[in-house]
Amino acid sequence: MRVYIVHGFDSSPDKNWFRWLEDKLKKKDISVDILSLPNPQNPNLTKWIATLDSSIKLGHETYLVGHSLGCITILQYLQSKAQKTNTKAQSMTDKKNIIIGGFVLVSGFYESLSILPQLDSFLKPPLDFTALKALSPNRVVISAKDDMIVPTELSKNLSHKLSAKFIQTQNGGHFMESDGYTEMPLVLESLEAMFKK
Repeated sequence: MRVYIVHGFDSSPDKNWFRWLEDKLKKKDISVDILSLPNPQNPNLTKWIATLDSSIKLGHETYLVGHSLGCITILQYLQSKAQKTNTKAQSMTDKKNIIIGGFVLVSGFYESLSILPQLDSFLKPPLDFTALKALSPNRVVISAKDDMIVPTELSKNLSHKLSAKFIQTQNGGHFMESDGYTEMPLVLESLEAMFKK
């Protein structure tokens, strides 16, 4: 099994709870890659997808973890991979060539963020949720009620669109170091549940 962790806006592999999760998974003999995305202070979707494309090996035992902007980056990447393999004039849901074990999206969104309008470029093209649901049997979205960056309703909307399990905590903010989060047991537990299926 292999887990890929995708950080968000103005972040890096060494921030928040990413190294903690890496350590916990490696102790279980699971391969982990925390991707370092280019220019995180001024992110570009095309360049971020290219990084995922060159780093991730898709397969039944591949699991993706995203935080914040990393979540929609994962979804746009998966959608682009599905479209590239769909050479015939049939819907992506008819071809299930691209399948991953599962994904966990922390503080994810697919709608515009009022406080970060510069990230709107990541919202296009629109996501094909029917196709995305067909790519993985295990989908989890995690959000805190007091998230001031990505309002919890936006994460809830994403979970509904993906027919994903929605885990909502009373507090936690945006699950960053500044919110006191250098560990993220909920993500580890969600992954472990997927591994057992």
